[in-house]
Amino acid sequence: MRMKKPAWCHLRELILKMGFLLGFILLSGCNFTWLLPDGLYVTCTSDADCPQAYSCIAPDSGVGESVCVDVDGTAVCGDGVRSGEEQCDSGSANLDGYDPDGLRSCNGTCTGIRPYCGDGKVDIGSSEECDDGASNNDAGADACRLDCTLPTCGDGVVDSNEICDEGTNNSDIYAAIGF
Repeated sequence: MRMKKPAWCHLRELILKMGFLLGFILLSGCNFTWLLPDGLYVTCTSDADCPQAYSCIAPDSGVGESVCVDVDGTAVCGDGVRSGEEQCDSGSANLDGYDPDGLRSCNGTCTGIRPYCGDGKVDIGSSEECDDGASNNDAGADACRLDCTLPTCGDGVVDSNEICDEGTNNSDIYAAIGF
């Protein structure tokens, strides 16, 4: 004899449309497979807080809330946990395009880190004039600066095309009176 599901289990779609958390609470006694859509995740403190076949996993960064992750390895890009084929997952910080703050956050598809100043590549569409990666520095002559700008008069570093550079103290006053 086949057991009939409670009537409220048949309202699954309607309840899920009303809100995932409400649906999770009301349908926790139903016997069906949960599948979280990409970008949607459930926070947790233990595996008991997660739908069947999901485990409670702490974020890769160690900072933030733990989330439920499909134990079969189905990756959910944006949940803050690197899983499945994901190369990275920075949670809500996942974005596409240039990262002007250099936070090394994940791109929107979790396939790699967003371009940033210091990644060793001059990124098209950014304000970078140069990018020598780890060799960027603000003290070396002729070096690409930490903000990915070229060395310039007034930056406080004597470069090969300068005889002096006093930074913000540079002045033309002495040159005008013959010193």
